Amino acid sequence: MKYSEALFFIADILSLGINPENRYRVASKISERINWEVIVQLSSKHYVLPALFIRLKDAHLLHLLPHELQGYMAYVNSLNRTRNKKLLKEAKAINEILSLKCIKPIFLKGTALLLGGLYSDLSERMVGDIDFLVAQDEVLKVARILTENGYKSLSDVPQDFNRMKHYPRMVHQDREFALEIHKDVIQSISDRQLNYTQIHQTKRMVNGLCLPSYSNLILHNIMNMQMNDKGFLFASCNFRQQYDFILLSQEENPVDVIRTFQHHKRILKAYLVKTTYLFHGLKTLSYSKNLWTFWVRNRCRLAIHYPGILKIINSLVFLLFRAYRDCTLFIQYTLKKHKRKQLIEQLLNAKWRSNYLRSIFNGLVSV
Repeated sequence: MKYSEALFFIADILSLGINPENRYRVASKISERINWEVIVQLSSKHYVLPALFIRLKDAHLLHLLPHELQGYMAYVNSLNRTRNKKLLKEAKAINEILSLKCIKPIFLKGTALLLGGLYSDLSERMVGDIDFLVAQDEVLKVARILTENGYKSLSDVPQDFNRMKHYPRMVHQDREFALEIHKDVIQSISDRQLNYTQIHQTKRMVNGLCLPSYSNLILHNIMNMQMNDKGFLFASCNFRQQYDFILLSQEENPVDVIRTFQHHKRILKAYLVKTTYLFHGLKTLSYSKNLWTFWVRNRCRLAIHYPGILKIINSLVFLLFRAYRDCTLFIQYTLKKHKRKQLIEQLLNAKWRSNYLRSIFNGLVSV
């Protein structure tokens, strides 16, 4: 089974809830020879295996799968449902702790989508951490409050904390989920037009919890993948985020959201083109065709149909990106006395050099 065939097959299953007419196409493909090992590996890598199970179950197609595979998917789904119940409980507990101190966290990403009831089944979404947003001048206070309630930071606050979008991850020995206290949602300082002020002014209240508006959830979804995760740079896809995106597109038209937001137009439109190409046939996804969207679409086509060629291209792009970024940082460090001292200490540290080279190697492997 080709990589492209596997991707489109997974996309067809994920879109069954929105495009029920895909059922016949999916059923026809299942009746053919499907390499389920590839499908499971790829959907697990993208954290959408529970969503596949729910979509196949709701479309009454589970009986077409091998019996052993049905059992495995049901088991994973059950584990994720139990885990997500704990997540909702922990998120509500955090909200109560902070509310007592007159702080109302705005939950983000998967936590916000689960709290907002975006999914037809609680087990659909796999979530890693509990992310929430507070005002910049509240971050340290929130960290202190959580520390008093048994949480601890996994690392010290860096000196250049302003460049970070969230406080160092916090964990609790009796809780399952790590916390990320965000002051920003975008990593690059120059790209932080979607900020706390905009998200706070348009937030929604759902069962006593603060969630971003649908338009800001859409923008954060796009910008997180395209900019924070370098999805635009490497023309990569992420089924979990793009599945969230097509569900959010049922609540608010992403074309209108992108038109209203006055920043990063090309990057935002590129995500729309990429998702439309992958989830073809969705009526809520559309874009105007021009030279830019033609280029993006063909770049996406290259990524899906010729992943080996794109891997080589992305490796070169990654090395150029790292060289530019590291040279820029090197110049910035040499211009400030206290930074120069820190740089020299790092360069003389064998462990730091080893970690630096390992980060480059891991980056090449992951692109």
